[in-house]
Amino acid sequence: MTANNEQDAAKEAAAKEAAAKEAAAKEAAAKKAAAKKAAEEAAANKKQTFVATFRLLLDGSYAAPGATVTLTRAQFHELKALGAIEGDWD
Repeated sequence: MTANNEQDAAKEAAAKEAAAKEAAAKEAAAKKAAAKKAAEEAAANKKQTFVATFRLLLDGSYAAPGATVTLTRAQFHELKALGAIEGDWD
């Protein structure tokens, strides 16, 4: 009977260890996903400066042709496709 109790205790300990390892792996994966999302958001919010090729309305004010404008990546892609700005995203 003692052997059975020891075997049961060993099985229980192994199960707890496996559960702890699984929980740690899930936590690490969640942290990695959160870090990736934060990096993507930071990249999306990054801004760069470009030269307007014609009059633009940005954030409620106008920029004349030749003026510099600071844009997010999304704004850059939209305006670049229209030929409204000069330059490339670094």
